[in-house]
Amino acid sequence: MEQIIARGKSERSIPYRVLHKDGTWRMHSSNASMISDGATGHSFIGIARDMTDQYRIERELEALRVAGQREEERIAIARDLHDDLSQELTGLHIELASLSRTAPEFETRRRLTAMKEELGNTIASVRGILAELRSDVLDELGLEGSVRWLLRNLRRKSGMICRLDYSPELFTMSPMVALAAYRIIQEALNNVVRHSCANSVRVRIMGNNDQLRITVSDNGVGMPEGQDADAGHYGIAGMRERARLCGGSLQFTKSKSGGTKVLAMLPAEK
Repeated sequence: MEQIIARGKSERSIPYRVLHKDGTWRMHSSNASMISDGATGHSFIGIARDMTDQYRIERELEALRVAGQREEERIAIARDLHDDLSQELTGLHIELASLSRTAPEFETRRRLTAMKEELGNTIASVRGILAELRSDVLDELGLEGSVRWLLRNLRRKSGMICRLDYSPELFTMSPMVALAAYRIIQEALNNVVRHSCANSVRVRIMGNNDQLRITVSDNGVGMPEGQDADAGHYGIAGMRERARLCGGSLQFTKSKSGGTKVLAMLPAEK
């Protein structure tokens, strides 16, 4: 109102928060006009609207835009790595293979062969990174095949015991839900490797035509006592956001073996 008095004219769409009697905050917006300026004071007329749902929808649309932008950035990075780094490494690998066969001295051939093998391992690692960055693995393998691929890579790199339980029931899911499920599982497995000190992990994907239930559990040290799941270096804000944008939820509890259990509930269609 002070702004209207100072300007002497209408002030449109003034946003503000209102604490309701149920304890929740609601977003309101008001259009107000000063209709008199007499000696006794000022008079106003205005309309207040509850804009909470509109603000929520706008935030969700913005979050979807950001998520789509990040996915496009992942694909762009993967494309650049494939077109530049991967091709150059492959060229070096071929050159080393040729030199290791034609070098005149045994020690030189041995060192070149070792270098070729190390470079081959580097190329395999780059290809793994490319596949993790790109989401088209879902188009080629589907969710079950993509998760099996993640677990095979995890077992190869860490020696961890990996198990996948996949629902035998046939159910359909939207591309958005499938991508969210894949990224949530991918990040959960990354956290197992980085923080859990586990030697086994189990992924369960169950569902029907209505709901998808995903659990990722390990036998590691678990989260520190009193540690909030969103705090510190666990990096799960993106997982929660993906679940929320699909109309689902994400929870963290202790697994039966004492480690961490991630539970994601997602609608089959979004």
